[in-house]
Amino acid sequence: MPTDCLFRDDSYLKHCEARVVAITEQGGIVLDRTVFYANSGGQPGDSGALFTSDGTPIPIETAIFTDAAKSEIAHMSAAGSPRPKPGDAVRTEIDWDKRYGRMRMHTALHLLSAALPYAVTGGSVGESDGRLDFDIPDAGLHREINASAAVCADVAALAHVREVSNLSAAFDLTCQGARVHVTGRVKARVGQNCVVTLEPVDAAVEEPIEVTFAPMPAAGATPKSEERRRKAAEEPPEPLIDGTVDLGAIATEFLMLGIDPYPRKAGIEFTPPKVENDTPHPFAALEVLKNGPSRGRQ
Repeated sequence: MPTDCLFRDDSYLKHCEARVVAITEQGGIVLDRTVFYANSGGQPGDSGALFTSDGTPIPIETAIFTDAAKSEIAHMSAAGSPRPKPGDAVRTEIDWDKRYGRMRMHTALHLLSAALPYAVTGGSVGESDGRLDFDIPDAGLHREINASAAVCADVAALAHVREVSNLSAAFDLTCQGARVHVTGRVKARVGQNCVVTLEPVDAAVEEPIEVTFAPMPAAGATPKSEERRRKAAEEPPEPLIDGTVDLGAIATEFLMLGIDPYPRKAGIEFTPPKVENDTPHPFAALEVLKNGPSRGRQ
């Protein structure tokens, strides 16, 4: 008999009234209806309890499907628990804190699968952590970002410029062993003030991006001599912290490298002011000594 899976219509149901319809060979309790999610799609089955008509609790460790069509659910009770009989009325109650944590993680993993355009090959869902396995080709990962007005304002404040707008960046990430190589370009419209006239100056800034990240070496690790010679000839990689690369931070850093620290309005030149001063300069006496004998010989 198919189980009426109430959680499919309302995932926030925490309990319901039900009736026992069968006991499986493994001791699973099959009900006519349930709020218990059964182990499926990488998410574990719910735990909780069934309560008999006299209030006796039957601890449930998990819920599983009994058939390939996933139409019937068996509630697996803890060893030594009371066992109801078919026809008995029971009240189901799930461990809501555990279920809600898994629901949130399940949603987060769906968002992750939407953000990464690759086939999902596996995964698991827990109440405090989760995992998705992607089939990512060797060609690497291409990413493009467009900054919001709020982010542009934050970057402008960080770069000490009047305004940043139309900030965008494109990245190509490739794995080189344990390293991650990032290339791309960042561009934006940057508003500054002329250092001569203080008039507004706007300029289009576009900078190439190239940087390599690598895990930090273990404490006390000593590279081999050949590896030391190779590393001495190349720029050291940036540290790869917790296996992640912050593309927004990379875009900001390279954009700031391309901003002119002394912007000038077109056609404006800096001319030092003339200072009129009749006071003899400190080396006037030396000049007299130098030129005096020469004039005397003429």
